Amino acid sequence: MQPLVLLNDTPRSFYELCLKPTVTGVPNDLVASTIRPALQVANRAWILAPAASLSEILRLTWGFSGFMRPGAHLSVILIATGDRSTTDWLSDLNRAWQEVLNDGELSQRLSLLREFKDRSALTVATAHVIPSSKCSPLLNSACECGGLLLLLDSNGTGITIQHVDAQLAAAGVKEIELRWSFGDPQRKVARLISEVFVLDSATKTSELGAFFTVQLDQTPPLPNDWIETFKIEQPTLRLFEHQKNAIDAWEKRNRRGIFQMCTGAGKTIAALAAVRRFEQECRTEKKPFSPVIVTVPTRILADQWVKEIQKFGFTSILRGYNSSSGWLDVLEPWISDSSGDQPRFVVSTYRTFSDEKFRQRLVEAGKNGARALWIADEMHNLASSRLGVTMTEVEQLCSYRLGLSATPEIEGDFATTERLLNYFGLVCASYELKDGIKDGVLCPYRYYPRPSYLSAAMGEKYLALLNQIENTPSNSTSLMDLYRQSRELVRTSGVQIAAFKELLPLLKSGQHHLSHTLIYCPPGYGSYGGDQSDDIDTDESERRLLEDVVAYLRDEGITVSSILGDTPAAQRELRLEKFKSGELQMICAIGCLDEGVDIPAIERAIVLYSVDRLKQFVQRRGRILRIPRGIKNKVAEIYDIVVLPHGSTLPASQAAGLLSKEMRRYTEFARLAVNQEAARVEIEKALSIATAFQPK
Repeated sequence: MQPLVLLNDTPRSFYELCLKPTVTGVPNDLVASTIRPALQVANRAWILAPAASLSEILRLTWGFSGFMRPGAHLSVILIATGDRSTTDWLSDLNRAWQEVLNDGELSQRLSLLREFKDRSALTVATAHVIPSSKCSPLLNSACECGGLLLLLDSNGTGITIQHVDAQLAAAGVKEIELRWSFGDPQRKVARLISEVFVLDSATKTSELGAFFTVQLDQTPPLPNDWIETFKIEQPTLRLFEHQKNAIDAWEKRNRRGIFQMCTGAGKTIAALAAVRRFEQECRTEKKPFSPVIVTVPTRILADQWVKEIQKFGFTSILRGYNSSSGWLDVLEPWISDSSGDQPRFVVSTYRTFSDEKFRQRLVEAGKNGARALWIADEMHNLASSRLGVTMTEVEQLCSYRLGLSATPEIEGDFATTERLLNYFGLVCASYELKDGIKDGVLCPYRYYPRPSYLSAAMGEKYLALLNQIENTPSNSTSLMDLYRQSRELVRTSGVQIAAFKELLPLLKSGQHHLSHTLIYCPPGYGSYGGDQSDDIDTDESERRLLEDVVAYLRDEGITVSSILGDTPAAQRELRLEKFKSGELQMICAIGCLDEGVDIPAIERAIVLYSVDRLKQFVQRRGRILRIPRGIKNKVAEIYDIVVLPHGSTLPASQAAGLLSKEMRRYTEFARLAVNQEAARVEIEKALSIATAFQPK
C-alpha cells in the first residue's frame, strides 16, 4: 500500500503514515523515518518516566521539532515509586539536572521543554505509587524501559514509543520500539491510552513537578536558528565489575575458562561482550574472525540466545536446532568461511550438538583448519557420556572455550566434574548470589517456608526410603530406584496441592497483588477431573497435576496459563508478554524455565515441588531475583511448600539426620533471605514436628 498523496504533503493521521504495527530499530533510523513524521501528525503527547530519569525523559523528545506547532500539548508525568520521601526524590532529580546541564545535546533538550512551557503547551505532574508493587502495567512498562512516550492524533489513534534493552546499549545499539494502535498491538496500545487518561486526570502538580518547572524557567531559551539534529553517539558497553573481571581473566588464560556466576548475574551478556572484544582484536590485527558456536539445553534458551546475539549487533546467525534442512548442508562452509565482516554464530541445543550429522560437519571443519570459539551455556548439561564423546571429537575445532553455569559441578560425580572443568580450562571467574544481592545485580528476597505434612503411613514409608538410601553404597544399581521411589512418594502425595489451596486465600486476603507470580508445579498425574485444557502440554506424564493447579486458579478468578517444554515458541512468547504486562497474573511451569530463561517480571514464586538437586533450586532462586530494567526497589517473595513426615517412629536424632539432605533447599533459601531469622525459626519448628518420636 502506497502512502496517500496530500496537497500539503503532510499526513493528517497516523494511518496515512502506512507503517508496520510494530517497528523496532536504532534511533538514528527511526527518529528520522518514523518518529518525526509521527510527531508532525500528533497533537497530544505524554512522557512517562521515573522521577529522576531526566536524561531518559529528554531522549524521548527526539524529533519534537515536528511537534512544536499551535495546538500541540505535551504532558510529562514523573513516576515516584516506593516509600521514598519527596525530599529523596527531589535530591535525585536535582542531581540528574546538574548532570544534564553538562551535556550539550541534552541541555538543548531542556531548552526545547522550556519552549513548550513558554507557549503554555506543557504540564508537569507526579504519579506517586506506594508501594511500587502496586504499579499498573503502564507504569511498570515506563519504569522498566526508563521511559515511555505516548502520542495521539486528532482521530484518537495512538502510538507508544519506548527505548528497549538499556543494558544492551552496551552492544553499540540502543533500540527504540514503536507500537501502533492498529494491527497486532491494537489492544495493548488502546489499554495504555485508557490508563494514561485515568492517570492524567488523577495526577496533580507536586513539589517534584514544581521543582521541574522552576528549573525550566532558569534554562536558557532555544536559539532562534536552532535546528534539531538526530545524530546519536552509540554508547560504549557498560558492564558490571564482575563481568569485566571475568572477561579479563578468560583472556589471560588464552580464552579458555568457566564463568561460574549465579543465575541472573549476566553470564550471557558477559559472554557476548567477550566475543565483541575478541572481534575487535581480530579487526585491529587484521586476523580472520573465529566462528562462535553456542550450545544450550533447550530450544527456549536457544531462541533467547539468538535474540541476545542480535541485540549485540551480530547478524550472521545459523539456527542449528530446528529442522536439519535449514542447517545441515550449510553448517561446515558456514563455520569455515571467515571472509565476512563479523563473526558467524551457530546456535544449537545439546541434543542436536551430539547428533552424528551435526558432529561430523564440525569435525570436518576442524580438519580443514577452522578454529572456533565454543560457548557452552549451562555447561553442566555436558555430563552425559554421549556428549563427552562429542567434546573429544570437536576438540581440534574448538580452540577457544567458554563454559557458563551457576553450578558447573556434577553433584555426586567427581570424575565427570573434573573432566568438564579441565576441558574448559577451570573456573576463571566466580560470582555468588550473595555478591549479586550486595552489588544490586540481583534483588533481595523474603522467604516463606510453608510446612505440609504427610500422613502417618506415608511419612513412615518416606523415612524408611531415606534410611535405605543412607545405607546403600553409592555405586549400587538400586540407589537410583530408591531415589525415584522417594521422589514419587512426595510428588504423588497430594499434600502440595492441598497446601497451595490453603496458601492462596491468605495471599488474596492480605495486602498482596497476585500478578507476576510463577508457580513451580509437580510433574505427572494427579486427581484431575474435567476437560483437558489446550494450554497444557500433550504429554500425559507432565500434565495432570499442573492442570489441577491451573483449573483451581481459574475457578478462583485468576488469569493463568502454563509454559512447558514443548509449548510452541509463538505461544510461549505471547504468554510471557501477557505475564509481563499483568494481563496474565500467574504462569505455571514444571522444569522448562529452570535454566537460562530471562523473566525479570517475576515478583513472587510459589514452589510446590522441587527435587533435592542443588543445581535446580539454585537455578530457580536466581530466576526469581532478576531485576527489571528501571526498577530499583524490587523485593521478591518465595513461598516454598516444605513436605515432611508428621512425627517418626525413629529416634529424633536419626530422623533429623535422614532429613538433613532433604532440608538443604529450605535452609539455603533462608540463609540469604531478608527475613532469614523468621524463616529459620519456621524451618526448625517444622523439623521438630517431623522428627518428634511417635512409637507405634
